[in-house]
Amino acid sequence: LVAAASAAAAASTSASSGVLAASAAKFHSVAATSDGSVYAWGHGRGGRLGLDDANVHSGNEAVLAPRRLPYFGVGSGRIVVTVAAAKHHTLAASTSGELFSWGSNRDGRLGYLGA
Repeated sequence: LVAAASAAAAASTSASSGVLAASAAKFHSVAATSDGSVYAWGHGRGGRLGLDDANVHSGNEAVLAPRRLPYFGVGSGRIVVTVAAAKHHTLAASTSGELFSWGSNRDGRLGYLGA
């Protein structure tokens, strides 16, 4: 998995950014690179990829190559060091100790009530 994620992320990132962490679940994969960026790919129904794309969010389109999430990495103020993919949601932890979650909040799995 890490070798595949590294090869895929390398195709989408600059030469100076290697894969720091990667995780795969039933429907999607996610990777954090050494520059603090996050990449996601797979089947994004319900928002598990974290992409602002209605076709992906609805499940009508899959993301076949890693796509960078614009909310993380240099210039965003959010440098991610590790990621975790679950069946319907994704988590990312930053250098400042913040934990970010996205996807389905069923049964509070994102860590907050409502949504």
